[in-house]
Order: sequence, then C-alpha cells, then structure tokens
Amino acid sequence: MTINAFVQARMNSRRLPGKVLKPILSRPMLSLLLERLRKCQHIDNIVILTSEEESDDEIADFCRTENVALFRGSLNNVLNRFTSALKKHPCKHVVRITADCPLIDHRIIDQVIQLHLNDKNDYTNNCDTPSFPHGLDTEIIKADVLQSIELQQLKPSDKEHVTLFVRTHNEQFKLGLLKNEIDYSAYRLTVDEQEDLSVVTAVFEALYNKDADFDYLQAIEFLDANPQLKLLNAKYERNEGLKYSLELEQSVST
Repeated sequence: MTINAFVQARMNSRRLPGKVLKPILSRPMLSLLLERLRKCQHIDNIVILTSEEESDDEIADFCRTENVALFRGSLNNVLNRFTSALKKHPCKHVVRITADCPLIDHRIIDQVIQLHLNDKNDYTNNCDTPSFPHGLDTEIIKADVLQSIELQQLKPSDKEHVTLFVRTHNEQFKLGLLKNEIDYSAYRLTVDEQEDLSVVTAVFEALYNKDADFDYLQAIEFLDANPQLKLLNAKYERNEGLKYSLELEQSVST
C-alpha cells in the first residue's frame, strides 16, 4: 500500500507572493518543510504539485536542486492538478500538505495517517473543528475517492480547494478527525501574511540550531515566552483563502 504526500505550491499567492521560496535560515521555506515532511514514517513518496504557469518555473528549478519529484498542472483547478498527478504517481492514499506550512510536524501527520488507516476512512484530517495550531493542517484521502470527486457536480470552490466537496458531503463519505487533547487552535504557525513569515522565522531561528527536529509544542512554548511575537499575527483568521473564494463565488452567482 503506497501513501504519497502531494505538496501544493505556487508562487502567485494573493497575500504574500513568492512566499513558498522566501528565505528562512538562508534556505527556501519549502526546503525546511520538506526536511520535516521526510521524517514521516508512513509516507512513501513526496511530490511537489505546482502549476504550468511561468511564474512557477522557480518552483520547478527548486525541485531539481532539491531532487524532489515535481508535477505541473492547472493553476486554478487544483483538484484536477491532484488527480492528474495521481496518474503519474499512483498510490492508495494521498496526504495533502500546503507549502505555506514549514512548521508541519511529522509526528502529527503520522497520527492522522494512522487514524485514517485504522478506521478505514475515506478522508481524515486534523483541521475541521480545529484543535491544533493553524499551520499543522494535515489531510489524507483515498486516491479513488479523490478521483471520484471530479465526476460530481462541482462549484469553482470545489475545484480550487481540493477536499472541500468531500468535507461538505459527509453523507457520501466516511470522514475522520484527529482531535488534540488540548486546544491550541489559537496559535498561528502558517505563512499567509508578512507577519506570519516574521513569526515562523523567529521560531526557526530560536529552535532549529538546538534541535532541527523540534516539535510544535516547543514552538508553542517559545511563543508563550514571547507574547508580543505571538500577537504579531493573531489578527488573521483561519482559512481566509477559502472564505475569499466562497465570497467571490457568491457575488458572481447573485
């Protein structure tokens, strides 16, 4: 049984263009994410999924330098990018990771995967009803379920946000959720805004040289010890990209 991690990456971010290759510790942010992701025990292959747009040639160059598999597909129909990548990189299950989460924790990813396999779910995540920090979001979906989504009546938001259709049709699919014992959802460890990049950079600078495999709890402890830093990006909400897509979709239909 093969489990592939598909890392969704693009350079034309609306809020922070080029963020996935921004330098942290003099390395591209995506390089640090891959270092942490490669420690997952349950992932067999890692593939970077980017678009065919010229703006994403830099990501292709990065993949050649890092010797990591690359697939290029549609910019806006990200679902099709994933299903097309499956044809070239077939597997039983797909772990979806977004490239703006350099503090992703392989221990949590493995827990999500294990829950998914143990419960024989169609789809499992740790971010519906959030209890982990934003930036540790992990999803795993059966490959055949992912492919079946394209046969449905889809809205533009379903094509842009790969798993949205499954998450909003729980009557059709068996869904699973990994909940944390302590609610850390107020912590923001993703990179969508410049302030996010400042926070995540500070975390890496404080912890990486002491322990390159530091976990998310060490990041939380550091932020608790530096409350002004924690507050720097606290004003931003989760899933603003999804909210923006849904609002745009609603405005078009009215």
